[in-house]
Amino acid sequence: MIQLVQSYAIKDAPRQHLVDCLLAHKKTTLLEIAKKQSIIVKKRHTKQVIAIDLAKHIIHRFDEDYLLLEEDEKKELADRVKKSEATNYSDQEASPLSLQLKGYLYFFIENQQIKSVVPLELTEKLVNIDSTVINVTELKTASWFSKNKKAVEKIYATCSLIHLVTVWNNHSKKPLTTEEARHFFIG
Repeated sequence: MIQLVQSYAIKDAPRQHLVDCLLAHKKTTLLEIAKKQSIIVKKRHTKQVIAIDLAKHIIHRFDEDYLLLEEDEKKELADRVKKSEATNYSDQEASPLSLQLKGYLYFFIENQQIKSVVPLELTEKLVNIDSTVINVTELKTASWFSKNKKAVEKIYATCSLIHLVTVWNNHSKKPLTTEEARHFFIG
């Protein structure tokens, strides 16, 4: 089983958004995910067109599909959302592979470790379905930074990170550390 998980793992830095995660895969993997999601896509379409169509479908159907997941898959998905550190996998783990084939979970190989990522769009949907999955204020902070990344990067390029964190902490209910802010900008 570990070989199957690694064969779907992406040898790149982890991505946060669903389309970016899908685009990191090979076209053949995208076609397999489309088949698993019961989406008709043409092989002649570009990888980008397939990824965008898949992302729209996965996001649109996630609420309904989540209810059809096995209990261990739901638990696995919730656990992956809760923890962000790199994890090692055993041969007995089947649920990460099934979640990956459905397009809900992505594995990135970085610095000899496999890191799992549930895209932000699916994390937000998962929080709406089951609010016990993650601290909602943490998600909103991460979501705000990801939605306003260009504007924040423009400000960040013209002022120091410490100044940006100070301004954020003056206007936000949840304070942000310099290290957390650096994580949002660098990824």
